[in-house]
Amino acid sequence: MNDNQGIMRIGEVHTQLRKYFPDIELSKIRYYEDKGLVQPSRSRKGYRLYSSATSNACAKRSAWRKRSSCHYASCDFD
Repeated sequence: MNDNQGIMRIGEVHTQLRKYFPDIELSKIRYYEDKGLVQPSRSRKGYRLYSSATSNACAKRSAWRKRSSCHYASCDFD
């Protein structure tokens, strides 16, 4: 985590989530964004920037998926 701003890049969020959800892939975090479930801000260079709240939203979605044994192809988040 970038301690100066409290903001994480997608790789840092992925590393944090893998502690609790070892099977999560980076593409799943991007999927959450594509579906509008999380909305990271962007740096001037276009990098995704996740606040702790956005990172927590990713964790909640992953926990829900794990509890419900839902696979992305069969889940309708819309």
